[in-house]
Amino acid sequence: MTQPRLWAEHPLQNTYRSMLTRCYCKSHRAYAKYGNRGITVCDRWLINRRNGGKTSEGFQNFIADMGPKPSKAHSLDRIDNNKGYSPENCRWATKKEQQLNRNKYKNKGIRGEKHPNNKLSEEDVKNIKIALSTPCRGLITRLAKKYGVDRRNIYAIKNGETWDWI
Repeated sequence: MTQPRLWAEHPLQNTYRSMLTRCYCKSHRAYAKYGNRGITVCDRWLINRRNGGKTSEGFQNFIADMGPKPSKAHSLDRIDNNKGYSPENCRWATKKEQQLNRNKYKNKGIRGEKHPNNKLSEEDVKNIKIALSTPCRGLITRLAKKYGVDRRNIYAIKNGETWDWI
């Protein structure tokens, strides 16, 4: 049997450990979005990790199921964000693919209004970025109303937090 130290330098070790930590370490900054929501790791990837196990069989299974990252631009993504980490629900995805796969934000405006359409097309974002290139008082609010999204979505586009590839 392979000793855990031999796997310590594997390129997927950080991905594997981060996945486990998000789901099971209550002090991790992302635990509320993962473990606290009931997101877990499948038993096949946890083998010998429970009860303080020291072997790397679960990590070996993770590698066998996921294969290598296609590129450095790819990271681990859950296809259904309400389900846990498993071979059936995980893939390697780019940042763009992951942003399109995010849970919808609770889209409440400052005055409590809700916008049912909180997904923008790439064309919408291009138009928003063009409009944002010329500063104008009240522009953020007008764009949010025009595209049926919250002002925070427009600010996120403006600041490059979302849709940064456009």
